[in-house]
Amino acid sequence: MTTSLTAPALKSKRVKSYVPGGKVGKHLSRAQQLKHQIDELTAQLTTEREFILQHMVDTGTDRMECGDLQVQRRVTHKWTYSPELAREMLNIREKQKWEQQQGKALDSPVVGIALVIKAKK
Repeated sequence: MTTSLTAPALKSKRVKSYVPGGKVGKHLSRAQQLKHQIDELTAQLTTEREFILQHMVDTGTDRMECGDLQVQRRVTHKWTYSPELAREMLNIREKQKWEQQQGKALDSPVVGIALVIKAKK
């Protein structure tokens, strides 16, 4: 869930600590457990995806089905542009920063959360 806030609300940063057994702490602990599970499943899924992709490449398959699961091989493109266009893009980014500094650009921030689990030392 994300909530739009005005820019001044984003400037103040407050840090609060919670105990795992409290009302908010229970939600934080549950989020941590779920995040660990998601990370573990993501690692497992990555391994399976790599195997499936290699199989599809080796066999020249574009689509596979297994029960309700459909797998489609996709190609994405990573473009590299000419030095001339790269300079133009840099010029545009500089103009964007200038408009931001001058207050001409409109900022519509969206506030959400990031879940980060620090490794135990």
